[in-house]
Amino acid sequence: MSKKLRKIRKKAYKVYSQTLIPVFVLAITAIQMTFPQMALAIEDISVINEPSNSQITNIIDYSTWDYEIRLPESNNKEPRYTINITVTAYNSLPWQTDDTPCIAASGMDVCERDAEDIIATNFAHLPFGTRVKLPDLYGDRIFRVEDRMNKRYYQRADIWMKDYADAKAFGKKYTRMEIF
Repeated sequence: MSKKLRKIRKKAYKVYSQTLIPVFVLAITAIQMTFPQMALAIEDISVINEPSNSQITNIIDYSTWDYEIRLPESNNKEPRYTINITVTAYNSLPWQTDDTPCIAASGMDVCERDAEDIIATNFAHLPFGTRVKLPDLYGDRIFRVEDRMNKRYYQRADIWMKDYADAKAFGKKYTRMEIF
């Protein structure tokens, strides 16, 4: 009986070592390649579990980091497009917008934000958040597309303003718009 058991164990070990171990190793490798942050996190857990402040400080303080390195400024970026467009101004008034005058098409509450850097346009279906400049009117001031206009207006932009008198005084201007 013990000879038969040894034979069965030997055969089972051979099958196990030839098939299951390589499959297991392959599965772990695939998981580590798919989710590398898990492997990196496991290395850092030992540091987090230890109460030593010096080890935690070493993680946060990068003494070899060159703090003079800066990412490029987005304001120095060249515009993707430059177009001539008609620009007007609007306010958060129901007769100028819709029944929710403070809510832009992107969902932003322009009244709460209270900054006159929002533009409404249908031009080229620019995505919400697209940055534009009106250099002839406002120099380097950056506006963001957060609202849409009535579909009958295509090559036109509307600047949101707080005060009705300011919007009325702005009127209608034909100017250059830089799209970033």
